Amino acid sequence: TSKKSYQTALARNRKQQPKVSKRIQRNEHPRFLHYMQIGREEKVKRLKAEMQKLLGEEEKYVGTIKALENSLIQLRATRQDLQAKSNRRQMLYSTSKQMFDRVVKSFPPTSRLQQILSSIAAQALEIAKEEHLLNQIDQVIVTLRR
Repeated sequence: TSKKSYQTALARNRKQQPKVSKRIQRNEHPRFLHYMQIGREEKVKRLKAEMQKLLGEEEKYVGTIKALENSLIQLRATRQDLQAKSNRRQMLYSTSKQMFDRVVKSFPPTSRLQQILSSIAAQALEIAKEEHLLNQIDQVIVTLRR
């Protein structure tokens, strides 16, 4: 359950406490003929027990909310620590990649590498031609629909 649900329960509990307190007061000190009510003392005991239950629940809710807040603070600190480590990892990876690229560029390309690079360039040119053709076809379709 979330902190918000505990806060809602705590607010509901605190709202009920004055009502129960008034009922206890009214039943402990009745006015007029109400003092003749049957089982008034038992009702007062029952209301006091209900009030103690409400107070106990309030303490439980407050403790749970404080525990959740402490847990949230710890999780935020952990997240910041992990974010810093992740940033450091990214920086090290970037540096490693730059160093690798520098080393690879320092050697003359082999004939196989030149063949692969020329093949990549040729394929990119073919893809560009096909994309241009597709764009022209799309334009023709648009003009035909008008």
